[in-house]
Amino acid sequence: MNSDHSQPSNRDIVDMHSEPRPSRWPYLIIAFPMMAGLTLAAYAYTTTDSHRLSYCVQADQVSAYSRLPADSGGIEYHSKGMLDKCKELDEKYDQGDGRTSGRVRWIVCTGTLCGKDWQKTFALR
Repeated sequence: MNSDHSQPSNRDIVDMHSEPRPSRWPYLIIAFPMMAGLTLAAYAYTTTDSHRLSYCVQADQVSAYSRLPADSGGIEYHSKGMLDKCKELDEKYDQGDGRTSGRVRWIVCTGTLCGKDWQKTFALR
């Protein structure tokens, strides 16, 4: 630097373009997998019901559940399937009032819960 406070010489001017620019690859290597992971997690969260096994029962009247397990004559439909199908039936027949009330009811299958004794499971206690 000049000590006499005059105009700077060429030695004093730093050329900004002479230094190499940092590479963007490290940022992209980190950002792309993170975005892909977040996208996959969001997809899995929003489609959870289509991957969950459940047992769905549809009765002709709500009172049919009080006659279970002895009499299953009022049951129109019962089947093991995916949870989103049960929720669609619930929306169609019960305006989506839930899994434990109305004509359409369901349980999410865990372990040996879904099986031959579905009448006992859906019987009112």
